[in-house]
Amino acid sequence: MATKRKTSRRKFGAIRQLPSGRYQARYRGPDGVSRTAPLTFATVADADAYLATVYADVVRGAWKAPTRTADTVSAYVGRWITENPRLKESTRGLYRNLLALNIEPYELGRTALSDATTALVQTWNADLSHDVAERVASRVRKSTATNRTGQTQVAQSYRLLRAALTTATDHELIQRNPCRSPDLGKEPKTTERPIASVDDVTRLAAAMPPRYRLMVTLAAYTAARQGELAALRRSDIDVDAGTMRIAERAYWVDGRLDIDRPKSAASDRTLAIPTHLLPAITEHLDTFVGDESDSFIFTTRNGKPITSSGLTPIWHRARAKAGRPDMRWHDLRHTGQHLASLAGATSAELRHRMGHSTAAASAVYEHTTDAHGRAVADQLSELATDTNVIPLRPVLRRTATR
Repeated sequence: MATKRKTSRRKFGAIRQLPSGRYQARYRGPDGVSRTAPLTFATVADADAYLATVYADVVRGAWKAPTRTADTVSAYVGRWITENPRLKESTRGLYRNLLALNIEPYELGRTALSDATTALVQTWNADLSHDVAERVASRVRKSTATNRTGQTQVAQSYRLLRAALTTATDHELIQRNPCRSPDLGKEPKTTERPIASVDDVTRLAAAMPPRYRLMVTLAAYTAARQGELAALRRSDIDVDAGTMRIAERAYWVDGRLDIDRPKSAASDRTLAIPTHLLPAITEHLDTFVGDESDSFIFTTRNGKPITSSGLTPIWHRARAKAGRPDMRWHDLRHTGQHLASLAGATSAELRHRMGHSTAAASAVYEHTTDAHGRAVADQLSELATDTNVIPLRPVLRRTATR
């Protein structure tokens, strides 16, 4: 016996459960036209909350009929990016770039949503893979890392398309999702990531300009993400307690700085800093950081937070000078995990330092404490020696370098 789909009627609008199990909200606007919400919802409460916002606009006289462009694949994906409330601004910016570069210029992007087929998606993916490889090769010398970067971009584009068209399927705008190839959208398989030794970290930091040396050592000894380090403020570091709070992350989206909460709830964390880094932190704060509590820790000479695009060429020069041209910035994060493991961190402590979520089942058996975090940080300092701490410069004239 077929299961009857649930339909919920209310004073304004209606909600029904789709075959996917998600919920669709519909309403009739003041113009008499029946409309469907641009996204489906996981629960009835979420769908009801959406209808409540629409009804509030109607009552206040602020409601406007949604303007809809031609239902091409590109137009629909663009609306999906703009209207999806679950996306962070940094993710929204990434998706817009992927749409503009990797979907809109292709035949698939110009195709009507209802005419998109699995064969057309496969052709698009093959053409895109070729074009991205050519694009990468024209910018930089070919290497394993750059090839992998191109493959990752293709996989990201496919996953964006698949997610948007899954919503279109849930809305019954198309009968089935044409993104049905199981091998597409997967991240390329990678070899073991390179790990820096303590001496490597020392050389890499020494090869950086003075204002960014601490950024290298913090990345290597705390495993903080680049965006988390870029968002650090003076108030986030307690030198006396030897701790660093990760409460924000920074990205540049569409030419503007986006400061948001960390990647996940587990990423909002306080880390114990290895004691051998504390003198360098104090020196950095006195030299390069404003006195205000919200002053950013790592900035350009103009006082603006360092961006990924600004840091990359500096890092590339430093890693070549240090004899580790294979090291990507993200490899410092893996180095941090490796060094903490050598220092005796438990799997729970490693997840805490990395800012990774813990499965509920694992949480029953694994725990982390502030005392153990301090012990791990102190042991990290035991791995280093005084010769591994690079001063900013022999003589500092602080008033001139601020």
